[in-house]
Amino acid sequence: MRDRFSRERWLAVSPLLDHALELTVEERGPWLSSLRAEDESLTKDLEMLLEQHRDLQAQGFLDSGPSGRELELGDKGFDDEFHVTGPHTFVRALLDAPTRRLLRSLLLEADLTVVRGQVSARVAVTTTWALHEFALARMLGYLLQVARHFERPQDLVERLASNARLDPLPEVRLQNLLTLVREYPEEPVTQEALVAASADASDWIRVRAATALGERGRATLLEVAGRDPGDDAAASQAVTVLGRSLDPERVREILARALRNRQQGIARACLAALGEGSRGDEVALMSKVMSMEKGDLAVAAADALGSTGSPAAEPPLLAALERDIPDLRVAAARALGRVGTAAAVVPLKEAEVRAADSVFSRAARQAIALIQSRLPGASPGQLSMASGEAGTLSLVEDERGRLSLPADHDRQ
Repeated sequence: MRDRFSRERWLAVSPLLDHALELTVEERGPWLSSLRAEDESLTKDLEMLLEQHRDLQAQGFLDSGPSGRELELGDKGFDDEFHVTGPHTFVRALLDAPTRRLLRSLLLEADLTVVRGQVSARVAVTTTWALHEFALARMLGYLLQVARHFERPQDLVERLASNARLDPLPEVRLQNLLTLVREYPEEPVTQEALVAASADASDWIRVRAATALGERGRATLLEVAGRDPGDDAAASQAVTVLGRSLDPERVREILARALRNRQQGIARACLAALGEGSRGDEVALMSKVMSMEKGDLAVAAADALGSTGSPAAEPPLLAALERDIPDLRVAAARALGRVGTAAAVVPLKEAEVRAADSVFSRAARQAIALIQSRLPGASPGQLSMASGEAGTLSLVEDERGRLSLPADHDRQ
């Protein structure tokens, strides 16, 4: 049996090893069987690595340190100082704020390792023996406290809910809440935790909880979306979740405030919401934003205009093709592919020639193909210039892919 791999062989087997280690023992057997049917040699190499992994794990080499799959709790100071592995549900429940604080204090005093729930600390002798005995006694006190904290919680779900409610760090509260929602969605404790989290001090946690609560969380979403000034990430997510159910007049108010405060996340979410169910006056508003802005908001406005399905969106999008903003031109072409008529084909071709940009060329060609596909009886490439009316198009019935002037046929 080989115990070394070429670089190419390792690149082939490494992703499979990562996947196999994520599976349970029950899942891994059938998966290996199906893999063996496809590539028996590769499966043998993988099984050899899995056997070596089991041997190392049995010896305790894979319980901590950089070789394990690390969990981040959301406490940056703790996550930077400790490499944490293990069942994520149990780990998050166990490492509440007091336990993390205690472990960090202990780490200041000693070289600390925790393997399979067993805590060991090595203290270097750097003082007189009397002072060292005093430090050692204090260390033993810390270790006893850690041991008490490491007792398995009697109710894992309750501990997660408590952490989601009481931890001083928002990201830790959120991770415990999300663990409850993923792992124990039907538990009454989870529903109670979501209701409590919808009143959290963090707007982002409130939005995540309100989203999981569905209709019961609508009032919270409306409150976060309408706050002035709002948290950009939280309010934009609230607007996105509310979507079409949010009154258009309310969306316009939030958009105006976001533009004034330069909160681009909220503004982008509002533009997307307006694009989903817009009327003529909203097309005008999105067109105004697109014409006044230069960066991501102009692009977002163009995308929103493309979502309207309204013929009124075509003129401002054609105007955007003239602006010297590459990302906006691409977005305008993409939007014209959704709402443009035959009148947009020539401007798209002219803009493609002017731009000399491969990204825009691809977007323009795709837009033209989509426009053509919507014309009655059309197939891509069956367009010709109609004489007498600039910018109008007619179908060529006989020669697929030929672009010609009808006057040419008259001369033939």
